[in-house]
Formats: sequence, structure tokens, C-alpha cells
Amino acid sequence: MTVETFVDDARTRADAERDAMAAKRDAYDRFLARVDDVPVQGTPTPTATPTGAGTTRTLTGTSSSDGCRAIRRAFADTVRPHSVADVDDPEPLLETVRTELSASIAAAIAPNTTTALTPTLVRTIEAEADARQRETRVTIRALEREASDLATAADVVD
Repeated sequence: MTVETFVDDARTRADAERDAMAAKRDAYDRFLARVDDVPVQGTPTPTATPTGAGTTRTLTGTSSSDGCRAIRRAFADTVRPHSVADVDDPEPLLETVRTELSASIAAAIAPNTTTALTPTLVRTIEAEADARQRETRVTIRALEREASDLATAADVVD
């Protein structure tokens, strides 16, 4: 006969929390990979334009709204579901960005912004996402220690 104890319940909750944090860490991995793929303003791509006298080389880049839109979409697709998964009525996307990354990043990538997606802004986004990843790794390690301690406690109770 198996008897459920408070320790068993705590182990179940610790395992669920560890799994949720691991999923969030992985979501940040996917987010960062997608951020790396977004072209930034100030990193123009050369195109050749034929002219009567020869070929003229012009530089074209992405518009500021395109890059910021791609960052918002990447965040919405990857990190946001792990940030608001337990909320019945999720807050607006930029509120989640503000909570997860920072208010300045949320303002910089807002749809009504005139901010260009510059290499500096991308580095700032990546630095904040890296910091959140480190926090999730620390939390996962703490939950693993807690699970180990709970396993020991369960053995004592048994």
C-alpha cells in the first residue's frame, strides 16, 4: 500500500517547476537564435544596380519597424508562452517583454517606435535574455537540490 505524503506532493511540485524552468530556458535559447537571424539597421546589404555608365553599388537595409516586428514575433513565439502560461487573461505582449527583459527594451521595440534595430539594441536584448537564462539555470539547480532533499526526506518518512 502506497501512502501519499506532503513530501510526495512537494516532490511533484518541485519536478513540475523544474520542468517549467527548463522549458523557459529552452525558449530563451530559441529566442536568441531567432534574434541572431534578424537583420539589423546599419548592416546594409549590397545590391548591384545597372546604370548606363556601368554598375552602381547601393546599400539597402531593413526598416526599423521590420526588425522590431521580427523581435516581437520571436519573443511572442518562444518566451511569452512560458511567461504567461499560467495566467487566464495574459497581459499585452509588451508588458511581458517589460517583465521578462526590461522597460527600455519594450519601449524600443514597440510598434509605434521610431527606434531602429541597431547592433547596440540587439546586444542589449541578447544581454537581457542571457541574464534571464542564467537566472533560470540557477533556479533549476536550486530545484534539483530541493528534489534531492525531498527524496531523502521521503526515504526517512518511508
